[in-house]
Amino acid sequence: MVSVGYNMQEIKDMTYSNTTFQKGMQLFESGALRQYTANSAENAFYADIKGTKKYEVEVYLDEYAEIDDYYCSCPAFESYPGPCKHVVAFLLAILNSSSDYRKERKTASKPTAIANKSSSYDVEQTKRLLDVLQFELLEENNLFDRVPIQVEYTMVMSDLRYGQHYSLKMRVGAGQFYLVKDCDYVIKCMLVGKELPFGKKFTFSPDKHELSAEDRAIFLLLKQIIDASATSARDYRSSEDRKEITIPASMVKKLLEKLANCPLVFIKTNPYQTQGRALLPEQLVQDFDQLPISFALSELPKGGLLFEETTEVSSENIFFNQADIFLIDGNFYFLTESMKDRLNSIYTAISQSGHEGLHIAPDSAGDFLAIAVPALQKLVTISLAESVQSTYQRFPLKAELYLDWKQEKLIMELFLNYGEIKIDAAKEGLAHKDLTPDTVIRDRIAESIMIQTFSDCANNALKFDGLLYLDALDDIMSFLYEGLEKLAPHCGIFTTAAVENLLYQPSRPPKVAIEVNSQSRLLDVTFSTDEINVEDLKQMVRQIAQNKNYHRLSNGKIVNLRQKEIKELTDAVVQLDVPLKDLKKEMSLPLYKAFGVDTNAGVVHQDEDFMTLINRMERPEKIDFELPEDLTATLRPYQETGYKWLKGLDHYGFGGILADDMGLGKTLQVISFIAGSLGKGDTKPYLVICPSSVLYNWQKEFQQFAPDIKTRLITGMKSERRDTIATAIAENIPVWITSYPLLQRDEDLYEGLAFRTVILDEAQSVKNATAKTTKAASALNANNKIALSGTPVENALSELYTIFSIAQPGLFGTKKDFKQMDPAQIAKKVKPFILRRLKADVLKDLPPKIESISYIEMTEKQKTVYLSQLQLMRQETKEMLDADTLNENRIKILAGLTRLRQICCDPALVMADYTGGSGKLDRLMEYLAEAKENGRRVVLFSQFTQMLAIIREKLDETSEAYFYLDGQTPNQDRLALTTRFNEGEKDLFLISLKAGGTGLNLTGGDTVILYDSWWNPAVESQATDRVHRFGQKKVVQVVRLIATGTIEERINELQAKKREMIDSVIQAGGQSVTSLSKEELMQLLEI
Repeated sequence: MVSVGYNMQEIKDMTYSNTTFQKGMQLFESGALRQYTANSAENAFYADIKGTKKYEVEVYLDEYAEIDDYYCSCPAFESYPGPCKHVVAFLLAILNSSSDYRKERKTASKPTAIANKSSSYDVEQTKRLLDVLQFELLEENNLFDRVPIQVEYTMVMSDLRYGQHYSLKMRVGAGQFYLVKDCDYVIKCMLVGKELPFGKKFTFSPDKHELSAEDRAIFLLLKQIIDASATSARDYRSSEDRKEITIPASMVKKLLEKLANCPLVFIKTNPYQTQGRALLPEQLVQDFDQLPISFALSELPKGGLLFEETTEVSSENIFFNQADIFLIDGNFYFLTESMKDRLNSIYTAISQSGHEGLHIAPDSAGDFLAIAVPALQKLVTISLAESVQSTYQRFPLKAELYLDWKQEKLIMELFLNYGEIKIDAAKEGLAHKDLTPDTVIRDRIAESIMIQTFSDCANNALKFDGLLYLDALDDIMSFLYEGLEKLAPHCGIFTTAAVENLLYQPSRPPKVAIEVNSQSRLLDVTFSTDEINVEDLKQMVRQIAQNKNYHRLSNGKIVNLRQKEIKELTDAVVQLDVPLKDLKKEMSLPLYKAFGVDTNAGVVHQDEDFMTLINRMERPEKIDFELPEDLTATLRPYQETGYKWLKGLDHYGFGGILADDMGLGKTLQVISFIAGSLGKGDTKPYLVICPSSVLYNWQKEFQQFAPDIKTRLITGMKSERRDTIATAIAENIPVWITSYPLLQRDEDLYEGLAFRTVILDEAQSVKNATAKTTKAASALNANNKIALSGTPVENALSELYTIFSIAQPGLFGTKKDFKQMDPAQIAKKVKPFILRRLKADVLKDLPPKIESISYIEMTEKQKTVYLSQLQLMRQETKEMLDADTLNENRIKILAGLTRLRQICCDPALVMADYTGGSGKLDRLMEYLAEAKENGRRVVLFSQFTQMLAIIREKLDETSEAYFYLDGQTPNQDRLALTTRFNEGEKDLFLISLKAGGTGLNLTGGDTVILYDSWWNPAVESQATDRVHRFGQKKVVQVVRLIATGTIEERINELQAKKREMIDSVIQAGGQSVTSLSKEELMQLLEI
């Protein structure tokens, strides 16, 4: 009895297919092998197995009793890379008779609990997986001392009658070579490190052997080829077919490149050759000028030409056209696609000619010499017989184009010249035949390019009436200005005087001179344009607006509107924003028109004062204006820039908008500007107009930062205000301060008065063009007007138009002109006149503002009230939509939406007898208690004073201390309340949104609660920035209370859209937000 070191699974693994293993198993179980002979000294086993015939089988084990080698005399054994069924049966018989196997079977047959338990595990699969991974890890750590095996490749490249074929065979070994019987299987196994027996003396073992780097690269490429050709899971190839790999033609070049790096490579050009030729790297030729192939061109006795190959005929010279390779004298020439196509065409023509060589007819001889010979000479050698060279004349093509202008037509004549022979292209085309002798070699390619270019340049609009001509003005202009430039490299161009006079060719380029008139404070503009009068210039501007490319001047000449100088000229007219009806050769325009002009345009010439104006306003930080000495505040760098910008505006008489983010000190910058301008010759007073709520703030800040400047508040009764103005005039008070509500009532008091500068604080107060306040502000007489607003645009871009109609009248033209401008155009116009800085950009030390939303569930009764009102609103709105009466009922709709918002706050706002509670109010009281415990100081905003009253009742019930401010709070008290809060008195301030959203400094707080949502996010931002502003030392928390699942959530979504455009007035690309649209209303009500 023997002992073996293998098991059934290992026999199965080494067998090529499961079918072979099963047949071997059946053969073993059938008793075909009754007995065998064992040579224990050599671990050799011999047997005769009866199948179709009796076959001799041998098995050899190594020192570890593992399978070392095997043999069978059956025909199938040679075709398999592993054991045949007879060897499988013999191996199973040896295993069955081994003592270890018998014990194992006996143990396995016992029905023990352990055996039953182990049967549920994949032992063999786990073992194989561990073996593979262990091999990989050992390989990674270079723990194997392996030697490269030898691989011999035989490449067959044949060109037979049935077609071209490419295949590869291999032999492997270590000293002695073994034919690879199944290339696919062997390649895949070797690449993954699987053991493979090849014969008695060689088994590929991954821990002893390896592929060289060159062989591995080839194996990987072959695997790629094998995988690409595998079309199905089943393989029907014969054992003979498996001994080679068919190589696709497209992969032959790549494979040859890799094979050339290996020492044992042989090439056969016939599958029946016994020995191939060794492949050397230098035999692959990839960079060459010409192939070593020659052709000859001679005359035929009856006329015409004979084209034949004169290369010495050799069986070794093969054109592998499918693989783009030409094998010549043992060298492999790698062809490009173009080379292959040219060789294909000539060999196909010769093979199909029916003659020895290609017979070329006399009327095609010239074209063959002109086209085929030059094309092929780039690839092969072509010799021309002397008789051919003397008979056929070769001259370079010289094309000539003649142009004339007659009877409003551009007449054209195109001639193709070869030596003394002149061909009229139009007449030859009309005749449909060559008008030259056969012996003239014409350059057909150059002619085709010339004629196609000529036709393209004429927009394919050429007409023929004895002569070619164009009669459409656009086609003529396009041809003269663009076509001739394209044709110039291909032909000589000759024009008559009439054509020359047709083109606008000024002796001097046009010029636009722009100067600043320091006396009149106007721009003096002069247009210098030879041959272009004002009416022509107007028409050119109109035609460019209509995307026209050319214009015919009143003197008959044609102007190319896309020419650089002409485009700059018309652009300058547009940039100066002059109505065409007012355009003149010499004009005086307002200074602000200067900022639209492209100063880099070549035709624009400006004086030094003009450039100074541009540079000052575009880079205010570079302006050299001294800061006022009597200012008691230290300006931050960005505030100095604001001061200089205001001084620059004032210097040129411009108005503008200081649009800094809230809390950046716009008031201080204005006070600095006034302090730095007083006593500079102009003694007129400054007028500050502001909301009533900040009247006293302005006076206090003047007293704080510029105590030497006298101010006067114009307040009180009408008679008091009249007296105050009279006193201010008499005492020469330099700064007057009044409010917007009083301004509209005092128009008569300001009539006839002149101010140096009018300051419009919180200028969004004059955004409504039809309001009395706006009209009163516009009527004020002043050198200039400066608007201050952190939110110059709240809802619609039309608000910006209104503010600028006061600050810089005429900037946008008419309201109609403004509506036709896109945001980018508006942004460009306002850029010099708006200065905007954000806190995040200039106050690096300002603590962050953290915004959050607290979503709150309404109480059940509150939900019932809300849903009832919502259903009513939806029904009424649908009826209005169906009847198309939405616009007529906007006030009613707004009232309904307000009721929904009030219910979200507390239904008691709309129902006097409501007792169901408010989820939002309950959460607020919890939040205020938490804030108090954590030492937070809260500023609470609500737009509903009634809601604030309800909150106050709740607070009073628990004796909580708070400050309160709304629209009824006297102005004198506002300042006192905010000062006390900022100094640390009380930790809660209740403020109505509209009354406290502007002009207050509440840096003593660190938490802002927005109890309810306002339509406009700018108003909310103004409110929160009362706390988050210059001087704040703490992180500011901003909490929005929103009733979940209600209109408040929809409002928040609309606010997000509005926030995106809040800066579009100074940055191109924003979209205007108008009043509530039909779609937005439907979104709010979820209709």
